[in-house]
Amino acid sequence: MRLANDNQIADTTKIHIASGGHFDLNDMNETTGAIDGRGLIDLGSGILRAGTDNGSSTFSGLIIGTGTLFKLGTGTWTLTGNNTTADTQRSALAHWQWTARKSKVPSPSTALPI
Repeated sequence: MRLANDNQIADTTKIHIASGGHFDLNDMNETTGAIDGRGLIDLGSGILRAGTDNGSSTFSGLIIGTGTLFKLGTGTWTLTGNNTTADTQRSALAHWQWTARKSKVPSPSTALPI
């Protein structure tokens, strides 16, 4: 799926990205519910805010691009992919669980590269 405009998805919509699937922000800004799956998230230079539904999920795919990722809500988002994005990802009143190739879990409002 490739976004054509900012804020196309309802803010609490859960997103599943199947293996081989591609969620392309196309440099746009989007807010969603929990995101799970094994596909690819391409931030480009956009902003993705995930977790507004307070759900917990695991994403084992790749997150690429120079954009910014915010984890919102009370759920835990477990990221297990070999992510190599150069930008800083942020957490706001949220719970991260960093596993594959990550050595620490950020506390709320802490920036951590992935």
